[in-house]
Amino acid sequence: MEKASPQKEGLVGIFDILGYQYIIDNNQINYVADLISNILLPLPQETADKLIQTYKTTPNIVDYVSSAIKDDLKWRIFSDTILLSFPFDAKKPPLLISKGYIFFLNYVSRFLRSAFDAGLPLRGAIDYGEFYIKENCFAGKPIINSYRLSQELQISGCAMTECLEKQFNAHLENEEALKKIRSVFVLPYLVPRSVEDHDISPL
Repeated sequence: MEKASPQKEGLVGIFDILGYQYIIDNNQINYVADLISNILLPLPQETADKLIQTYKTTPNIVDYVSSAIKDDLKWRIFSDTILLSFPFDAKKPPLLISKGYIFFLNYVSRFLRSAFDAGLPLRGAIDYGEFYIKENCFAGKPIINSYRLSQELQISGCAMTECLEKQFNAHLENEEALKKIRSVFVLPYLVPRSVEDHDISPL
């Protein structure tokens, strides 16, 4: 059987914990170790499990969500940084595009909320494009773009890059389902940044 290629095209997200250095500087190593082992490392899978549980009474949705989590959604954690990736073809039929956006935005929103409730406020950004991830090595413009934008944010939250925002808005014109979820997951907002502010869309 041919192995899946580590080179993909799709949605990527980079997130880091606000105040992580402060946590390390002001706590004993055993506290930090417990924080990492008991909260940070299990968080992506716990979020996935809760998402599946939410749709357990809706067979057609839970089947797609379960398959997307099992086969496509991946995460890597490096210190206080979380890298999410979700292979996703933006040229697919509108219905599949809609499902892909809804799934990823839903997961990211729940992930941010779960981390915040656990005392780990995250800031991050998401983008679309070609990327390469194999074990602990990764490369690709969407990863770099997401990282650069996330480092500028002065809030706990997530923003779309300008590239992804334009693509998302273009799909909105052709897919009614996306229009229904925009008010739930995406909000045009002037986000406080460490450089000149731009009109970007946080989740």
